[in-house]
Amino acid sequence: MTSGRFLLILVLTVLANGFLVLRVSGWGRVAEPFHHNIDLPLRDGDLVLRCGKGVVSDLFRNTSLNDRRFSHAGIFLQTKYGPSVVHISQDLPQGLKVQPVDEFCSTHIADYSGWVRTDLSDEQRDKLHALVMRELTQGRSFDELFSLDDNRKQYCTEWVREVFSAVTGDTTYFPVTEVDGFRYIAPDNLYVNDHCTLIRTFEP
Repeated sequence: MTSGRFLLILVLTVLANGFLVLRVSGWGRVAEPFHHNIDLPLRDGDLVLRCGKGVVSDLFRNTSLNDRRFSHAGIFLQTKYGPSVVHISQDLPQGLKVQPVDEFCSTHIADYSGWVRTDLSDEQRDKLHALVMRELTQGRSFDELFSLDDNRKQYCTEWVREVFSAVTGDTTYFPVTEVDGFRYIAPDNLYVNDHCTLIRTFEP
């Protein structure tokens, strides 16, 4: 598949299936409980991934070349709402949103989910917390062109990569996938690497 065709399919699918994006995000719906009554081992700067339901999630999931279990990702953060996931969503004008972990991983909007431990130091985790909180006040537009060339707009995995690059000073902290000249950040780029470990996965 050529890079132009890949990008065209990606963009048209998101635009044509806007209602599915809303469904996957859980916007306007009451989340069902996340039925895993266990201790939460996550720390600020760890990652939470999920596989949503529907065509859009299947498309994003299949952009991964090594592990196609997940379609969406966010950064774990302790906030005033409790254990939360901060992520970029197309359904809000400001892009970034905060969701409780239970809601982000709800069986109503996710077929399964996973937790990723990153190798950030305590100092880097504190820096990440402050950076993400600033980003939440400023907002970040969703990138419907899925381009890595313009940081003013970003999609979910691209935003995660950008945050970690800023915190660590390492632009290669997460790898980049390239298909026929088209470069992008796939979901599995966030945990199939030397810095992260997928510590738990959950199915409903």
